[in-house]
Amino acid sequence: MHFGPESIAILSVCVLSLVAHEYAHGVVAWMHGDPTARDQGRLTLHPLPHLDLLGSLLVPFALIVTAFPVLFAWARPAPIDHAKLRHPRRDTLRVAVAGPVANLLLAIGFAATARLLPQGEPWASRVLSS
Repeated sequence: MHFGPESIAILSVCVLSLVAHEYAHGVVAWMHGDPTARDQGRLTLHPLPHLDLLGSLLVPFALIVTAFPVLFAWARPAPIDHAKLRHPRRDTLRVAVAGPVANLLLAIGFAATARLLPQGEPWASRVLSS
């Protein structure tokens, strides 16, 4: 299996999705009264605090290189103290839903971007072969 520009793009999208997912959990928890993620330095879009070496990089890399038909990964979960939420029962649901909603919005954005790109040979292949 060849690890080329397409693989790097896929891995980049995977890492971005993980970071956005965990950031969304932390932001919604903070909006509802729980500053735990912020206090622990995890309310950031910087990837390093969120990444798990095995689940965020090595497993996705291995799946891409082996051409496995499904790509999955995981990140360090956003720290949430449910007792600090203003309305724990309602707000826990909102915090839980925030991550998947962030991924859905990213998927829609990436799909729209892909739709706008010219069809045919990937641009990276044209650039690298010249």
